[in-house]
Amino acid sequence: MKKDIPLNERIIFALDFADPREAASWVEKLEGRIKFFKVGLQLFLAGGWPVVDQIIKSGSKVMLDLKFFDIPETVHQAVQQLRNHGVTFATIHGNDAII
Repeated sequence: MKKDIPLNERIIFALDFADPREAASWVEKLEGRIKFFKVGLQLFLAGGWPVVDQIIKSGSKVMLDLKFFDIPETVHQAVQQLRNHGVTFATIHGNDAII
């Protein structure tokens, strides 16, 4: 089955900034052209959930790149938190029990 992905969702723009204001500025500049943004550890630690929530509130999608790696139940619970915030993708590392 072929899935049509809109052009503005085919690129994930990496918000690799330590300043949440700079990240927000880029989301605003790219509005309508890019609809998918990566939030990494640096930005997440600087701005927390409000950064993620604001991107999603703007109508865009988020890939949260925090590289989860822990025992399976802990990773499961962390992923549940992502779902509660509307995160589309996450980076998860692990062995066969996690994957």
